Amino acid sequence: MVKPGTFLDRLGRNNNKYVFISYSHKDEKYVFDLLQRLFDSGVNYWYDKELTDGEIWNEEVADIIKSEDCVGAVFLFSENSVVSNAVCREVREANIRLKEEKDGFAILPVLVGLSGFQDMLCKIASSAAHKNIGDFAEIMSSEDRTAVIAEDGTSVDRIRAFCERIGASEKNYVEIRDTKFSVIDGKRNHFYELGTYPVSATGKNAPIRWKLICRDKNNLVFVSEYCLDFVEYGNATNIGMSRFGLEGKDEIVSLNLIDEETLKKYADTAGQAVPTDYADFKRTQSFRAFWVKDSRGKLLLYNNKNELIKDYVNAENDTLTAGIRLVMVLDDNKIKL
Repeated sequence: MVKPGTFLDRLGRNNNKYVFISYSHKDEKYVFDLLQRLFDSGVNYWYDKELTDGEIWNEEVADIIKSEDCVGAVFLFSENSVVSNAVCREVREANIRLKEEKDGFAILPVLVGLSGFQDMLCKIASSAAHKNIGDFAEIMSSEDRTAVIAEDGTSVDRIRAFCERIGASEKNYVEIRDTKFSVIDGKRNHFYELGTYPVSATGKNAPIRWKLICRDKNNLVFVSEYCLDFVEYGNATNIGMSRFGLEGKDEIVSLNLIDEETLKKYADTAGQAVPTDYADFKRTQSFRAFWVKDSRGKLLLYNNKNELIKDYVNAENDTLTAGIRLVMVLDDNKIKL
């Protein structure tokens, strides 16, 4: 099996920041396919290409995790990796980086073949790795993060979005006035960071990434790449500037829940709504959906593929929560130089 390259193998690399990938070699069929797809999408990562035995600790790994260029780690937790001595050491090293709390180091757990956190802890507790259970519990509880479930079909997009957010990705920037838009993979996909949204239940925030969908004279129209929260029907249209750190921004013409006409017209440009860990943390049902206004102002449910959920009834049920994806309009003439 051909092993994917690391960020060091990327030709014409512009960015030396990377994420560390922790995995078990027994899962290499899944892991290598995942890494190749991440590599192709511009993610910069490092993994031990020479790993041949999941029980062997590569001494180089400690320095790789400690490096200033290592801005985060993705742990591929499976039945194999959680009982691996090497992975246990990597978890311990990552916990040390997290405790430093001075350089923004971030962790994304990805559960491979495990149904959830409790399932993972049970596998560890019933194995020879039980003495390390505290280290795993600590890293999983960091920032009250909910793990990505690999089998849900969105893991590649969510890992890519995580890596882009913390700077472990190849990005080129073009500047329009003082507004920086990123160009991803050579395609003209323009993003703008403005405002913040919560990424954990403890109140930690991250910049909101807005995707440019069109220009109307001096107005730039953006849609949020992420569903910024999960709320019930009655609160879906209560969109306040201060809620997302946008108060006092004179360039903002409007901020609203995405509407059906905009979504249909610009679906390809807007792309699929990338789910976030914090939003999923607040989700009260098994399926993901987000609220969309129709022409009469009624709220509809759409899935993350921008498809109307037609067979769901009683959307106004107070126990149902769905994502909010916003449309923001900026006056280009008011963007401050």
